[in-house]
Amino acid sequence: AGISAESGVPGYRSEGVGLCARSDRRPGQHAEFLRGAAARQKYWARNFVGWPRFSSHQPNAAHQALSSWEEQEKLHWLVTQNVDGLHSKAGSRRMTELHGCTHRVVCLGCEAWVPRQHLQEHFEALNPTWAAEAQGVAPDGDVFLPEDQVRHFRVPPCSKCGGVLKPDVTFFGDNVSKEDPATR
Repeated sequence: AGISAESGVPGYRSEGVGLCARSDRRPGQHAEFLRGAAARQKYWARNFVGWPRFSSHQPNAAHQALSSWEEQEKLHWLVTQNVDGLHSKAGSRRMTELHGCTHRVVCLGCEAWVPRQHLQEHFEALNPTWAAEAQGVAPDGDVFLPEDQVRHFRVPPCSKCGGVLKPDVTFFGDNVSKEDPATR
């Protein structure tokens, strides 16, 4: 199921329990996100609702063990496909997050990045009366919302250049970043 399953993070492909195994819902596609404002509005509305729960997940014993091995110099470098940030929360520092991390947001225009929590606060300020009822949680923190609930959700542009904001993760259909976010 994956190292983060014990922490309550559902998987995409885990047999019998992953998102793809138990529903016909599929994760966000890169091309769809880039295609237009409506797709981004849908993504961010879903992510806004799911973020408080998703960001509250804590590292489990396996994350802690890997961090401890790093500290004891038994582990030189950790490579993970997980986007949940739990290795960082456990204290791991020498690592590559191949598929990025949901705790960062990047501007597709100027490549500036901000912590995801800051964007959550911006969403709250832009959408003070917006409410939605979630229908299930995805591995990246998204929840599933009916289309009519998404319609009035407001998404801010990049505060530096006005560009499009995207979670600093590799969507399905996207390429893995050649650049380590720590060097940006």
